[in-house]
Amino acid sequence: MYKMWCMPTSRCYKGLTILFGIWAVALLLLGIMIPPIVRQHGVQPKGPDEAEWLVIQTRITTLLWCSYIMAAAFAGASLLSVAACLAYRTKERNSAESEPILMDEKDTDL
Repeated sequence: MYKMWCMPTSRCYKGLTILFGIWAVALLLLGIMIPPIVRQHGVQPKGPDEAEWLVIQTRITTLLWCSYIMAAAFAGASLLSVAACLAYRTKERNSAESEPILMDEKDTDL
């Protein structure tokens, strides 16, 4: 049962770091790009559509807060993955240095 699950490696955490970083940047870009697009193509704030504009502004504000909070969460997860990656990298290096080098049968003819 123990061998069914893969052991964590620095390479695994490096991939998670990149993945979480991409998600954090994407959410930041979402927060930066969506409000100007909605303002340009949405309802104008004057006239009979003012109530609808206030609803849109409320939704934009909610979207911004949610995207920034999720971006911060993914950035934090990325930083934790970097720490785990560095920890496992030093662990792997230390274990590789302490293991004896075994020679193959082909190499014994030297």
